[in-house]
Amino acid sequence: MLSRMLAGLRDVDEVQGSFILAGDGSLVARDLPAVFHAELFADVGPRLARLRETFDATNATSTITMRFTDHKLHVRSVGSSLLCVLSGAAVNGPALRMAMNLVARHVESVSVDPLLDAPAPNTLPSSAMSGTQPSEAPSSRREVFYRGRPL
Repeated sequence: MLSRMLAGLRDVDEVQGSFILAGDGSLVARDLPAVFHAELFADVGPRLARLRETFDATNATSTITMRFTDHKLHVRSVGSSLLCVLSGAAVNGPALRMAMNLVARHVESVSVDPLLDAPAPNTLPSSAMSGTQPSEAPSSRREVFYRGRPL
């Protein structure tokens, strides 16, 4: 399911592939050429997970682009996961951001089991199953930023 969503990113010119990592750096889903073996993610996954911890610690933007000579690696924090896209250097940035936003929304809406490329079983409270509302809604608020500054 997630692999099909990732395949849609290749519709953007210069995108060569993409993958999703769980919070611990383990590979959840991928859409990459065969040259990228699974052993590669055992090394890269934990490094990118540490990079995600930097996002959380500094309240920085949730997207970073690493530029190499001929390629770029775009990493976006999506909940507790990371959406990573490998592209050529001449990728259309706005088109890629829009495509990544669509995939990120889909990833956020699906509970991911890192061992399978499928959603985890839905675990709703019994009140949700019966159609009644719980007595208290969560009171957590996410700080909103505009152009890197809190609103």
